[in-house]
Amino acid sequence: MSLRLGLLLLLDAGLALGLWSAATTPLDVSAIAPPQRPRPAAGTAGGTSAPAAMPTLDRNQVLARPLFAEGRRAWAPPPAPAPVRRAPVASAPPPPAPRLVGIGISGGRRHALLADPQTPDTLWVAEGETAWTWTVREIDARSVTVEQDGRRVALPLHRGAEEG
Repeated sequence: MSLRLGLLLLLDAGLALGLWSAATTPLDVSAIAPPQRPRPAAGTAGGTSAPAAMPTLDRNQVLARPLFAEGRRAWAPPPAPAPVRRAPVASAPPPPAPRLVGIGISGGRRHALLADPQTPDTLWVAEGETAWTWTVREIDARSVTVEQDGRRVALPLHRGAEEG
């Protein structure tokens, strides 16, 4: 057992010495010179010309063309998307005109009994008064004219009276 312990201690000491040596030894980070090509002997084919010098690279040109991109062009922002055209919003149809139920003429005063087309409500009104959103403009013995937002509608007392 003591032999194993001694071997482990010796191994640990060697490992510690190797780590300490690696940590304290400075690294050489200088550039490595490219290998020299052997020059052909004089008189052989192509032996009189010197090897072509490598061109100096412009760092900005290198960075402007991505290395692994197929076209190797400078980055350009993508084109702006086409503006979205929204469909026009259909305006709501105007509310229906009230329905004429009856006309009352008494002592020179004219009144019309109008019914709301959306509810069972009815209302007696005189010329110039408002029923719901409609203003009564004219009442005669056969029809009533109402107006809303510049739109005038003639309401006949009997169906078919507007054609005849």
